[in-house]
Amino acid sequence: MEIPYTAGVLLGMRVDVDAAARTVTSYTSADGATWTQPGSAKTTATPATMFGGTSPIEMTG
Repeated sequence: MEIPYTAGVLLGMRVDVDAAARTVTSYTSADGATWTQPGSAKTTATPATMFGGTSPIEMTG
């Protein structure tokens, strides 16, 4: 899934994983309060457990 962004502008990204349903849903936010789902949930072969953290990840492109 492509997520549009503007270079130099911060963009929050949240990923919700439902291990029971084996779905991954992504959200983006410009302000950290209002979240938008840019696509549909994806069904995947997600393992029953995953690492979860709140550390920032910086992506450049």
